[in-house]
Amino acid sequence: MTLALLLAGRLMAVALAEPTEVGVVFFGDSGTGGPAQVQVAEAVGTFCAAGRCDLLLLLGDNFMPAGVDGVDDPQWQPKVVEPYAPLGLPIRPVLGNHDHAGDAQAQVDFTARSDLWDMPALYYTFSMGPVAFFALDTDRMDWRQRHWLRRGLRHSGAAWNVVFGHHPLRSWGPHGPARGALARIARPVERFADFYLCGHEHGQQVLRGQAIHAVMASGGSPPREVGEGPDTLYAAARRGFGHLLMDGRQATLTVVEANGEVGFQQIFEAGEAPWGVAPDPRTENGFPLHPPRVFPGQERHGHPPEETP
Repeated sequence: MTLALLLAGRLMAVALAEPTEVGVVFFGDSGTGGPAQVQVAEAVGTFCAAGRCDLLLLLGDNFMPAGVDGVDDPQWQPKVVEPYAPLGLPIRPVLGNHDHAGDAQAQVDFTARSDLWDMPALYYTFSMGPVAFFALDTDRMDWRQRHWLRRGLRHSGAAWNVVFGHHPLRSWGPHGPARGALARIARPVERFADFYLCGHEHGQQVLRGQAIHAVMASGGSPPREVGEGPDTLYAAARRGFGHLLMDGRQATLTVVEANGEVGFQQIFEAGEAPWGVAPDPRTENGFPLHPPRVFPGQERHGHPPEETP
């Protein structure tokens, strides 16, 4: 067999192995270890039995009230292995502020112990089919991570760029939109990404910017009231999860409640972004920011630290 034929055969095998359609489940703020977390996991199982699911993204606060102490921490079983192993989906996590209250590196190190958990670094990128994923450590955003994200997004040739982290860039919940160091990634996300997936605000929001922002902090924690603004496509103080089904032409975003009911669904065409709110050059972030909202009895907390110039 000639070298040319051998290389052609290998390239064909890679092409056949690469999926042309990808189904992604995502939610955050799940790590309670309680019945509500199990209910959401079971709802995911029911949904995925009838549809395509290739991957589970955990959007931070994987362990509450504080992160693990190490790879042998007993929290791993009730908060990751028991609820999610039955799904049979590879897990790609990011860290939240509660995770950073423990040993953050242990969540990276657990990758070597698990066939389920795949977190190669505190922030990382990977591709699957027509999608490029960028996983952020939003609680420790610095210039290095911003540069890495901006460069990766600018040079991505994927049909869809999906960025996911814990803290929202847009939000009408009690924490409000991004500020400080985190706000500085808003412009490249809005300009080059198609979807930004996050948690932190306990509830569900879908917001229309130049990118679509899906806040799914509903994997187990008690939901909180969320408001609505001119960029709101959907908002609910409920538990549940999000699902993205993406091929080279379309992406279908679905929000599913913990009881299995579909709360929201919309189809987006590749190359059609921006989908709505245009950047505002008068703002540092590149889009109009909403004033932070504080609901009665709630304080603003859990934001990434301000970055010292």
